[in-house]
Amino acid sequence: MFGVIKDAMRKFIGRIIEFVNPNYVNDFEGYIAVGEDGKIKYVGEGYPNSEDIVDYSDFIIMPGFVDAHSHISQINSIGKVADNLLDWLNRYIFREEEKFRDEEYAKEYTEKFFREVLRNGTTMIFGYSSPYRRAVEIAFEVASRFGLRSIIGQVLMDRNVPESMIIPVDEARKDILEISSKWNGYDDRIFYAVTPRFAVSCSKEMLKMAGEVARERNLIVQSHISEQKEEVEEVLREHSYARNYAEVYEKNHLLTDRTFLAHGVHLSDEEIEILARYHTKIVHCPSSNFFLHSGIMGWKRLENGGIDILLGSDVAAGPSLSMFEVIKDAYYANKLPLKKLFYHATTLPMEILGIKANKFYKGYDADFIVVRAENRYGDIEDILSELVFKGDDRNILATYVKGRKVWEAK
Repeated sequence: MFGVIKDAMRKFIGRIIEFVNPNYVNDFEGYIAVGEDGKIKYVGEGYPNSEDIVDYSDFIIMPGFVDAHSHISQINSIGKVADNLLDWLNRYIFREEEKFRDEEYAKEYTEKFFREVLRNGTTMIFGYSSPYRRAVEIAFEVASRFGLRSIIGQVLMDRNVPESMIIPVDEARKDILEISSKWNGYDDRIFYAVTPRFAVSCSKEMLKMAGEVARERNLIVQSHISEQKEEVEEVLREHSYARNYAEVYEKNHLLTDRTFLAHGVHLSDEEIEILARYHTKIVHCPSSNFFLHSGIMGWKRLENGGIDILLGSDVAAGPSLSMFEVIKDAYYANKLPLKKLFYHATTLPMEILGIKANKFYKGYDADFIVVRAENRYGDIEDILSELVFKGDDRNILATYVKGRKVWEAK
């Protein structure tokens, strides 16, 4: 829950690390001064002469993580093994997501999901809820109560799923309009995302409606693309009017500069050109790709093609909500500099969304985590290596959003 701010301003002391760009880390011993409004008033080096101190001098203060792709209703399905994506969905995932029809079940496990997110030092989550309207509303209510920055969507499906999970197109449109009217932009930290699951589970009519509403309301769009070869083949059978997977979304007006597509493992050169034309983002989920043996997304190929890349846990195919684990797997997949991977997991998503957070600048929201490190006084490369290759949720001491403590280790 939100912490209570009693003083007009507090100064958080520690080793301050921020990822300014892919090549530069700002790293110093000092403090950030946070006002009652949750915004940073100033940043200084050394120890401030003040009584309003929150002493984290034995720890590291760094921006919170952004998990750009995860599934709220899959929190109880981690570690379920299947031969491929479509088999995994049918054997385990749809059965679990159906349970979110029950309001009490949805409340209990939505709260569990958000507690785990905060415990892992994530201050912003892109969350797929479920097809059931009440479960979606619960997700927004819990995110608001827990204080987490969130982008949440109702999972739209009208084919190739159990009948109980099908939403008629007209009903889906009504739900999007009504839920987004209440929650999109709430407290400047909660947003609605139009969320067709993927082209296998959506008719052309559903995709077209989703694209139209997203544009009418200027809503974020999130979905999946080219995770596995079997999935790609099924998409082209279902949507034979398109030459490739990206074109399915393009023809239904779902590609924008506020569209976030998970995976992109098997994109063709033509598809990369299409996505780059619309400034659509790809969310790399390496832990999930390893678990389901989907293949390895070619980071440099996509980046050279003009696509911005974010990082996501993709729970439950991803086995952990720890972004340390996700960064580790991203490094194994593509061997990129750790400071670059941290930048993509903290700062870049905020820059893309135009949110003033995750940099320690005057006027920015004070979203940060407090991190334990054995090598507290080592150089920056050693610290990042320790956190990525040895770290997990146990390294997170506290999580703050807009200057309020939303989680603390016991």
